[in-house]
Amino acid sequence: MTESENKLVYTANIQRAFVCTVMWALHAYIANMVNYCKANNITISSFEKSQLNIIDRAIRNITIDYRQLNNGRSEAFKRYANILAITVQELFSRTDGDYMTMFKFYNYVKTFPTTRKEIEPTASEEQDAFSVIFNGDNSNNS
Repeated sequence: MTESENKLVYTANIQRAFVCTVMWALHAYIANMVNYCKANNITISSFEKSQLNIIDRAIRNITIDYRQLNNGRSEAFKRYANILAITVQELFSRTDGDYMTMFKFYNYVKTFPTTRKEIEPTASEEQDAFSVIFNGDNSNNS
């Protein structure tokens, strides 16, 4: 394989790891939500339960494939995904849908050096994600 092909494969693997980590974090959120509802006697409709089960099965299948490719790293993968999940949860609890506050946190995170340039957002992706701020409309706080 050429150096260029190796770089493409490496970038694809980094992106796959990122997607699987986010998916496993979603799996943790689903489990936490279901447990919270059970503990507080909150009813989840049968339709919602079935949809959550479909999502959960898909996440498990995709992440199992990834974890099998990375023997010995399964527990580290889960730990990292759980850390990501709790970080996103904390970010959500601090911003509560306020776009400008989210943008400030985003810019703060960007002050740290990147270790994975392959998955770093492009200026176009940032512009698209925060267009509500760049276009002057920060009114949708939900």
